Amino acid sequence: MLCLASTACAPGDGGSGLSGPDVALEWSVAPLVSVGGAQAVDATAFGRVAGMGFDGAGRLYVLDGDARRVVVVDTAGAVVAVRGTPGDGPGELASAAGLVVDPDGGLTVLDAARRRLVVFEADGTPGPTVSVADSLPLPGGPMAAWGDRWVVGTDDTALTEPGIDPPPTRALRVFPRDPDADVRVVWHGWRPPTPQSRPLTEAETGGMRVRLAPLVGFHPRLLAAPLSDGRMAVVDSVDFRVRVVGIDGGDAVEWVRPLEPAGVTPAVREAERRRRIAALDADAPRLVRSTADGARSSVANDAVRRLQEARIDAMGFHDRIPVIDGLRADRSGRLWVARTPVPPAAHGPIDILTPEGDYLGTLAAGDLPLPTAFGPRGLVAHLTRDEFGAPVVTVGRLLDEVP
Repeated sequence: MLCLASTACAPGDGGSGLSGPDVALEWSVAPLVSVGGAQAVDATAFGRVAGMGFDGAGRLYVLDGDARRVVVVDTAGAVVAVRGTPGDGPGELASAAGLVVDPDGGLTVLDAARRRLVVFEADGTPGPTVSVADSLPLPGGPMAAWGDRWVVGTDDTALTEPGIDPPPTRALRVFPRDPDADVRVVWHGWRPPTPQSRPLTEAETGGMRVRLAPLVGFHPRLLAAPLSDGRMAVVDSVDFRVRVVGIDGGDAVEWVRPLEPAGVTPAVREAERRRRIAALDADAPRLVRSTADGARSSVANDAVRRLQEARIDAMGFHDRIPVIDGLRADRSGRLWVARTPVPPAAHGPIDILTPEGDYLGTLAAGDLPLPTAFGPRGLVAHLTRDEFGAPVVTVGRLLDEVP
């Protein structure tokens, strides 16, 4: 459906201002409330935050992957509801890997262990459960809603098992929230070749049989963001190229900025390895243990840490750094295009485009991270960690005056 990455799409930059230099935007976020952290004693003592989203009233829904539940907090940070419990039945979660929130408070949660989408009605009662066929990859990347019937997920597997030829393209799929509807492919994107990595030694794996795929540095991601007018923004290349496709299968248009991908030098490789090691220090690898009654606990594990360090040391790299690293759309339809920081750092600059593709300006690197979730009335949510490494969710109001 629509056009392949190799198919000619509408030429041109698709909007005004994209060909010029960066124009600084002095945007900021006024903090409102923070929940979570090592001192939390209620349901906001999050384990692994696997997704976040706002409803139309500004309540924030936080998916705790370890506890297998969705915690709902109001604008004051108080817990007002909890959705889901561990288990395999209706409204229960064997795992929790992604979240979509509807304006009325309805939820769709990806239960990856059972290959299904678990739906909750606005009042918290279990809705339909939609199975994902074994022949299809599960939705990957940040999940999003496309209209009121579809959940967006990307097929963005970087590597396949040795000896298996990957499909020639990566697919952007929309998954129905109706058990009787079919999964649809809305975009076939470019699949980059897999760079060579060093095999792990027996000493590095601790003698365990490890089936984890090798890490890849600067993998060009397949990204998607549904726009408020029903179209979809897609990124699947190394340069600054956003393709916008319609649900009716019409031709895609392209929004392009003439920004060249930087080359990956030995110094850049080492900087990226150091950045990933620092991320391990901030979020130590842990083993999650489950008991027969569904309770879960996580413990730090030195063997897991050594294995992760070995994977980072052995990782392969692409030869160019993709210009675009993240993609989101806010409630007003503006597109936030996060650029990859060079050299590797926490976060780079963010270009802001209108729904028509016009360039509004750029948030400088280090000024403002890409929000994890956008809410009504300028609300944004970010996921951070406290000094003990515990997840903290902060909610603020975006101050976004355009000069």
